[in-house]
Amino acid sequence: MKTTITFRFLILILLTFSMNRFSSAEMIPVSSDYTSKYLFASAESKSNSVSEGTIVCWLDESYRGSLFIQRLGSNGEKLWSQNGLIVDKDLGRYFDPDSDYPVLFSDNEGGAVVIYRKLFYSEEEIYCAKISSEGELLRRVCLSSGIGGYNFSPSAVLTKDNCIAVVWENFSSGDFNIQGQKIDLSCNKLWNGGNEINVCGESDDQRKPSVLCDQKNQLLVTWLDTRSVANSSEFAYDLYANKLDESGNFAGFGQAGRLILSFPIHRYSGQNAITKPDENYDHGNGPVSVKKAELYNHNMISSGNNSAIVAVDIRESETDSYIRVFKINEELNIEWDRDIEAESYQQNPLIISDGCDGAVIVWNDSRNNENSVFGIRVSSSGSVLSEGYNGFKISFDKGKRNSLRSLPDKRNMSGLVISSNKLLIPWTVSDSHDLYLASVDLNFSSEYKKTSELIYKNISEGKCTSVLQSNETNSVIFLKDNTIFASKENKSDKISNNQFKNNLNLLNYPNPFNPVTKISYELTAPGNAIVKIYDMTGRIVKELVNEFQNAGRHELTFDGSSLSSGLYFCRIDAGNYSETMRMTLLK
Repeated sequence: MKTTITFRFLILILLTFSMNRFSSAEMIPVSSDYTSKYLFASAESKSNSVSEGTIVCWLDESYRGSLFIQRLGSNGEKLWSQNGLIVDKDLGRYFDPDSDYPVLFSDNEGGAVVIYRKLFYSEEEIYCAKISSEGELLRRVCLSSGIGGYNFSPSAVLTKDNCIAVVWENFSSGDFNIQGQKIDLSCNKLWNGGNEINVCGESDDQRKPSVLCDQKNQLLVTWLDTRSVANSSEFAYDLYANKLDESGNFAGFGQAGRLILSFPIHRYSGQNAITKPDENYDHGNGPVSVKKAELYNHNMISSGNNSAIVAVDIRESETDSYIRVFKINEELNIEWDRDIEAESYQQNPLIISDGCDGAVIVWNDSRNNENSVFGIRVSSSGSVLSEGYNGFKISFDKGKRNSLRSLPDKRNMSGLVISSNKLLIPWTVSDSHDLYLASVDLNFSSEYKKTSELIYKNISEGKCTSVLQSNETNSVIFLKDNTIFASKENKSDKISNNQFKNNLNLLNYPNPFNPVTKISYELTAPGNAIVKIYDMTGRIVKELVNEFQNAGRHELTFDGSSLSSGLYFCRIDAGNYSETMRMTLLK
């Protein structure tokens, strides 16, 4: 039986929203024809590490299945072919997000590299393509040409040496295995003399790989595995992991990899039943149930010290599931784990780095007889840094309570974005197909605005929706009536409404203090400023300022004589920006 634990944490998350933020947004058609489009991906276009706009690629029904790509300038203008550049043709008539989602990268020279699957008569291959800054297709290279068979479900990551590591699923001779290759940004193959490597080719099946790069430029690869599951079926998998060095060699664990989470069955009898926790599985080997009607998500983000934080959804029964979040260290041992569970379903987790070695996880949640989007922020040590032990509700919209809310697909690399300490989350309501966006402020506040922003009504596809920020301007990419649009903020409106710098230089001295401290901050434009002090529970202790102030440096005095020793928070709100700092009162 699940329990509900209510607890107020040191840091709460503010869900912020501006009702007119996209009201004057420009709707830019990325594609110009009306053929059916699928699985579109987007990335920030960069040159010399400077943002120059947006790149969008998509799969199209034309030419017996084709891949198109387009580049938008910083003002939304199309820089490549008016209808998009054709990257490849004859890709097949049917596209599945779990197998065919393209992976898109900027080459940091105004061009792009895209990873995709191509269908042939008796095989399927993984390809990469290089597009120049002028929109010229420079080359196409097959990455999976050595072994043959059927190759699909590519996952890729930009490495520390400015290359791209790609892993994928291969089916041949009745077995699923994991293979990989590393390329430079010109699509030259770097490993094994140009032949793919076997990341894992153990007995039974290895499927659905994910990959990330750590601070040492080593790769962490995870996948689903049936080698240890008695009477294995499509719905019973363990989770394995392995490390590769920058040359594609195994980094300490051999080809077998290491078991991370285990499907707990009575292995001696073959009964697919939940077992009691086995102490032999402690600290890295489960046990948990990963039996699920679909292949579960195991995306991950890098944390400090070459570690990673992973989120998976775990089904206990046909009517109940929960989310497990855990951290694995450099030796692939689990440092900590925690479960997010309330009544009914918590499933389909998406994860993104918070920029501080922690993570933000967003998922679909059906507690309280609703179908909602919930989220949580955890630190690198596993502490909850947001409201609610089992997450907080994000999806405040005009849809029906029981309408499904579609988050971006787990293979959509731009489904979530964090910029200026705000998390942007899009979702689509199933009955109306309306697209919403929420902006979650990762700074501390006890205030909580239960609103979300309607971006567009009756769109065609929600799981491929992506959100990007380029030059501090937000863009939402979505599909409407077989046309891909970029909803781009009106920059002039944004500048007029947000005169303040994101960095307000909020400081206090001394810190720790007893009982008086000086608080200073800087406004770069005149406007209203609010400065409040909060205690550890989120209660407002003192409002120091709530008035119109001129631009320049300001200083306040805070006297904690009437307060007990402990941790306090000071927050300033100015314009559409905010900043928070911790203060320690020692008596």
